[in-house]
Amino acid sequence: MTKGLLRIALPKLFLWSEPTRFQEYPAAIARAEAGHVYSRLEVERELFDILPTLEYKGGIPRGRRTDGIVNTYGLERSGARYRINGINLLHREGGKLTPTNEGLELGKLYRDAPDGPEWPIALARQLLLREPRTRLLIGLMLQGSQLEVTVSGVSPTGQLALIHPDGSRAVINSRNCPWFNDLLSLNAEMALGPYWRCDLEKVGVRGSIHWEGVQGKQPSISD
Repeated sequence: MTKGLLRIALPKLFLWSEPTRFQEYPAAIARAEAGHVYSRLEVERELFDILPTLEYKGGIPRGRRTDGIVNTYGLERSGARYRINGINLLHREGGKLTPTNEGLELGKLYRDAPDGPEWPIALARQLLLREPRTRLLIGLMLQGSQLEVTVSGVSPTGQLALIHPDGSRAVINSRNCPWFNDLLSLNAEMALGPYWRCDLEKVGVRGSIHWEGVQGKQPSISD
C-alpha cells in the first residue's frame, strides 16, 4: 500500500446548471442502464438529453452548459495524483463512463417517484457523503458555525457568509475566495470523508490529504 502525502485535485463545482433544477442529476442518472458503458457524448445526449451545439477543442461535439456533467463522476487516477470530480454517480476510466451502484439507486428512486420525497433525501445524502466542499461547510456547522444568506421569498438574493462560533463573519464570495481553500486545507480529512477514504484504500493508497486544483496548485476559488 502506497503511503505519504496524497494529492487530490478538485474541479470547479457546478452540481446542476440551474439553481431551481436540482433534479437534474437524478433525472439524468434515472435514464442510465446498469452495466452499460457510455462515452461523454452519449452521457450528454442519452442521459442529460443535451444536443451538441458547440465543439470541444479539436472539434469533438458538445452541448451547451455541460461543464457540470463532470461533477457526476467520481474518483480517478490523474498522473501522480488522484482527482475527485463530483458525487460518484458515474465512474470514468479510459474515457468510458459507467453508472455506479450509488447512481443507479438514486436514479431508481427518481424514476419510481419523481414527485416523492425519497430521491431528494437520497441526493442530499450523496452530497453529504461524497462532495468535499459541502462536507466542509456542513461539518463546520455541526461544530457550531452558521451559514447566513439573504432571501426573497424562497430564493437567495445575497452572498453566503460563514459565521464562526466566536461570532466572526466571513463572506463566501462567488469569485476570489482564497480563505475557503484555507478552511479546506485545515479540515482536509473531514472534507474527504470515510467513503472516499475507503475507495482510496481499495486501490492501495493512504496518506495525509493535500487538496489541489485541476489546473493549478489550489482548487478553483471562482464560481
